[in-house]
Order: sequence, then C-alpha cells, then structure tokens
Amino acid sequence: MFFAYSEKGNRNLDRKPKQRGEKASKAGVSDEKVAVVAICDRFGNKDFEVASRGRISKKDLDTLLKGKLDKAEVLCSDSHRSYGAFAKANNITHKKFNASKGQRTVEKVNHVQNVNNMDMRLRKFMNPFNGVATKFLQNYLNWFLVLEKLRTQLAKWQQLLALLLLPIAYGMSTNNNYSIF
Repeated sequence: MFFAYSEKGNRNLDRKPKQRGEKASKAGVSDEKVAVVAICDRFGNKDFEVASRGRISKKDLDTLLKGKLDKAEVLCSDSHRSYGAFAKANNITHKKFNASKGQRTVEKVNHVQNVNNMDMRLRKFMNPFNGVATKFLQNYLNWFLVLEKLRTQLAKWQQLLALLLLPIAYGMSTNNNYSIF
C-alpha cells in the first residue's frame, strides 16, 4: 500500500508547500508516495514496514522480509516483479494475484484477503490524523499493530469469559466439572 510522502510540520521544505487536500503532481506510483509492506500469516502474526519512496524493489524486500519468511512458506502477493524476484532468490513458493482481472484466490487456498482487510482497517485508523509525517509513519503503523493485538486478545478473553459464565447463566451448578478446552 502507498501513503503520500509528507514533511508535515517541517519548516525547511525543499519544495513549494502543498495546500490542504492538494493531490500529488504525478499520477500513479512515484517518489511522492511511500511504499508500506503489509505482512500477515495464518497464525495471526501481522506486521507493517515502511519500505521506500516510490516503487518497491527486490532490494527493499530483501531488507524487510529476510528473516520473516521460511523457505517452507508460500509468499502470496500481487504480480509485481520485485516479489517474484525476491521469492526466486530465496527459494520461496510464490503465488501471484492479478486484482485488476478480479482474481481473488489461487488453488482455492491461497489469497491475500486478510492483508487487504488489514489494509482497510489501517486506512480507517489513519483517516482522523489527516496525513502523518513520513518520518513518523512507522510509529503510527506500530501503534495500529498494538491496538490490533489488544483487540484480538480482548476477543479471546471475552470468549473465555462467556464459556466460564455459561453454566451460571443457565442455572447449572458450578460444582460440575466442565472442561473448557
């Protein structure tokens, strides 16, 4: 995903300051955008990393993902060539998706919908800030990840509490030996 490059709060700009709500001067992906890599696995582990300005490269992916993927794992991504080059160099199985053609899954198992959902929640989280300075973007991403972790932990505690209170709610004796797991 991409965020607009911002020097919000900087008093010494190398360019003419932008007005409120002004769009980037270049269409599409350019050096006016900052690439953020979203990582998500089937075990609920999530991570966001600020990669670089403009298009992401294999070198950026080597830096960001080197210790985070095992060779036994499958890399599911869009069809950008840098992901394919990274997977090939690290002997990782790569499953590509072409979203513009409506492709959502490969082999009915591999998909990127969890990452897309996480991206949507991140964008909703970032909206009230009206843009953040690029130098602080990683801090906001980490803040979002902490809130996500708390949200999932809270949901687990609520489920456990519901299981513990279920016998009491239905008037069952709490002396019975109920197994939660």
